[in-house]
Amino acid sequence: MKKIIILFSIAVFLIGFIVIYKYYYNKVVKINVYEISKYNQSQKTYLTSLTNPKSIDIVVESIKHGKKINGTLDVLPANYIVELYYTTNRRETIYLWLTKEYNTSSMYMYVNKTSTGYTIPKQYTSKLQQVLFYTK
Repeated sequence: MKKIIILFSIAVFLIGFIVIYKYYYNKVVKINVYEISKYNQSQKTYLTSLTNPKSIDIVVESIKHGKKINGTLDVLPANYIVELYYTTNRRETIYLWLTKEYNTSSMYMYVNKTSTGYTIPKQYTSKLQQVLFYTK
């Protein structure tokens, strides 16, 4: 009986540790967004910085709901660069194709893996548009 209690206690501790790590130590805490020049892809202009947890959650959820695009991608240059900063001092950068047009989907790809793109559904695209273009 003591072994079962000890094993159960260890399992609860490990699950608790994983949950705490996932939700508190590896969270996005800041997002910087830059607009990319149509004429010079290496030129970027600061657009906004998001630190509000609600706005950050909208961006993160939009990325999480991206659907992988199969096949070879042949796309126009991205409109935006999005930098996600984590509590663990990790930085992740994505290219984002997003317009101000209503009722459209958007697309992103990771800067370090440009062979794979992800489509963001319309409902999440409209939330992204609201956060990036209309919230100050």
